[in-house]
Amino acid sequence: MNEMVKYLTIVLVLTITAYVFLKPIVTHENEYKVVIVNISNHDVSKVEIIGPGSNTFEMGTIREGHIQDYIFTPKQDGVLEYLIIQNDQSLRGIIESNLKKGDKGDIYVVVGERYKVKIYDEFDI
Repeated sequence: MNEMVKYLTIVLVLTITAYVFLKPIVTHENEYKVVIVNISNHDVSKVEIIGPGSNTFEMGTIREGHIQDYIFTPKQDGVLEYLIIQNDQSLRGIIESNLKKGDKGDIYVVVGERYKVKIYDEFDI
């Protein structure tokens, strides 16, 4: 019985430790996530996320009705912008005008019909 208690204690301690250390990694708790949502009837051929410092990321095609995300940790304060190309139209805008170093959270960039882009944060949805 004594060895069974030791075994269960070790398993319990390892499980709790793994949960504490892996949960922030899996859920991206300490990172900033930009989700591009294409609800239009046309593919988005290119998306570029331009952030302060070295946070620039380019996505390929996002088909109609699909999403794609970009997860990062802001390295500087500044403006987070987007460039979306759809049907040879360039759509530029600001995702976050006052992004702070180390900010975290989710923001949604929704591409709709007639080249309309709306920005929602995690609390708007």
